[in-house]
Formats: sequence, structure tokens, C-alpha cells
Amino acid sequence: MIKKMILLAMLILLPLQTKAITVGLMSDLHAGKAKRRTNIEGQTVYPKKATGMFNSYLKELKRNGTRIVIVAGDNTNKKNAKKKYVKKLRKIWKKRKMKVVFVKGNHDSRKNFKRLTHKKRTRYTKDYGNLRIIVLDSSKHNGVTTGYLGKKQIKFLKRKLKTNRKVIVAMHHPIFNRSNPNEVLPMYQEFKQIIENSGNVIMVVTGHWHREYKTTINGILYWTIPPMTSNGYRIYDQSI
Repeated sequence: MIKKMILLAMLILLPLQTKAITVGLMSDLHAGKAKRRTNIEGQTVYPKKATGMFNSYLKELKRNGTRIVIVAGDNTNKKNAKKKYVKKLRKIWKKRKMKVVFVKGNHDSRKNFKRLTHKKRTRYTKDYGNLRIIVLDSSKHNGVTTGYLGKKQIKFLKRKLKTNRKVIVAMHHPIFNRSNPNEVLPMYQEFKQIIENSGNVIMVVTGHWHREYKTTINGILYWTIPPMTSNGYRIYDQSI
């Protein structure tokens, strides 16, 4: 009995052990029928190859021990994309039996996003051990192409940040000025302040730019992931 009490006391007093967390990061799959898509900056993605490459990359990640993957939006190439592409993406990640967290991008319709995730809302959270992933929907234009987080999402963010877990925030649009990445856009100033004040956010994952950008501000890593079909995936490996 005494031994049991001593063991219980040790479990209470000892801090939680840190665990290494490995997360695969992808973005801008743009799955669809088009052979290629080139934006105004000359960056090209390959929609027709998206489902096949997604399958290959998940297989590779799983073989290397990665079980959690974040896809930072623009899962389909057009808002009116045929549902067969959504079904293919869903079938692939279900077949691989991996934890894939999808973000809604500006090219994803709400209907197709719900078909893909079976979620009622485009904002949600997923908890995996010591890690919480908060997914936000920045795809509402509100008159601008840089994305936007409304009052409901800010309120949701504040509520979900109340956790002892370390947090990764995933959304489609970067918070920075595309032409001057050192500048935080006005509509994201409040967001930045909130996550800094929380003390538990370790990374913000985004896409949209079709190029990679990585910076750390006040201990938080901001990582914009390039398109999957032209640049593959990235891996975040950290003890938390």
C-alpha cells in the first residue's frame, strides 16, 4: 500500500514527459482535370497529378513514421471541381489510415470541403497527445484577396487556445504582405497578438502563395508551404 502511495505521488509531482512530434506539411494540391495551372507570378501546379502524388507522398510519409499530416488549403483546383476529385482524396487518406487535417482554401467550396472532411464547419480542432491543431478558415475574401478571420473565428481561436497542449494553427492565407513579408497585414494584427499572448502556439502553417516562406517571430514559427505537385511536402519534427 505504501509503495502504491509513493508511486502515485511520483506520478503527480513529475512533469509530463516531452514527446517528439512529427507532422507532414502539404498545401495547394489543386486536384482537378487541368494538366497545369500557372499563376500571374509564373508559378505552376499540376492538378491532374495531384491525387496520384498525394497517394505517393502519404505512403512515403507513413513508411518514414509520420502519422499526422496537415494540408493547408486549396485541396481542389476550382470551387466547382467535380466531386470525384474530392472522393479520390478522401479515399486515399482513409486507405492510408493516417491522420490528415485539411484546411479550407479559397479554391475549395464549402460543399466539397464538407465532402472531404465530413465536418459541419470549416473551423475545427484535432488533439493528438500533447499537440492540438487549430484549423481556421481564412478563405472569406471580405473584399480582399489576402484572406480574413472574422469575429466568430477569433472567438473560436481564443477558446481553443485554452489548453495545456502545444498548438499548431493551420489556415490557408499567410498573415504577411506578399510583396513585403516583413510586414504583418492589418487584418491579422489581432490574430498575431492573440497567439503570442497564449504562450502555447509553436507554429502557424499556411499555403496560398505557391512559394515557400519561413520565419520565426517571438518564438512562433510561421511556415508557408509551397504547392505539393511542384515542390512535394515538408516535415516538422519537434519535441513538445
